[in-house]
Amino acid sequence: FVQQAVLWKHLQHNNIVRFLGVDYSLFHERTALVSTWMEHGSIVQYLVQYRTANRLSLVLDIVEALSYLHRLNIAHGNLTSSNVLVNDVHAACITGFGSSLLLDSQGAVLRSESQGETRSIRWSAPEVLLDEVLTIPAIESDIYSLSVVMWEIFTGEIPWGSQKLTRVMLRVINGERLPRPEPNKVFEVPDNLWSLMEQCWNLRPHDRPNIAEVEAVVRGLLWFPS
Repeated sequence: FVQQAVLWKHLQHNNIVRFLGVDYSLFHERTALVSTWMEHGSIVQYLVQYRTANRLSLVLDIVEALSYLHRLNIAHGNLTSSNVLVNDVHAACITGFGSSLLLDSQGAVLRSESQGETRSIRWSAPEVLLDEVLTIPAIESDIYSLSVVMWEIFTGEIPWGSQKLTRVMLRVINGERLPRPEPNKVFEVPDNLWSLMEQCWNLRPHDRPNIAEVEAVVRGLLWFPS
């Protein structure tokens, strides 16, 4: 818990929820980490209210935050839609650093902040579901989870719907992936973005694009929409 607070305290980026401090009085017998208030709640809640929001711009916000972390050799470790909040200027910001992993220069895990914590299965990469906690290429696992969040942004649906978690685990480990979102009158997933998302779900972690490659594609789609 203390390590989580220290890590979060030192993160400074416009698309990362700002850490304010620790509170010992709000919840009896429990310590709370305090952050800035995020007016629009989670990104899923935001998109229900702002259906015509620019989804690619929100995706880029998340990608830029993740790029910042990865440059610091930090893997988020639990990237889900509930850990993406929207602030008062309609920018997406990531939070939820309880599972963050500090890596060495080769990308090996030096420390896990929550080795005993249950991970979010619907967003987890196959290697994470196989429980290779200390040997996973954690940054590559972030890339997989990012693509699931992107899928959720464009569908508004829960990944894998109402399927039981054990069923989800088996499908993901066996190489099954989420279907391409159906286009509608408001938005659709561009071909280039869908191709990128599929690459992010590669069963082999080191065959997934890195965050710089993801950012280049998303920026290109924003600057030069088809």
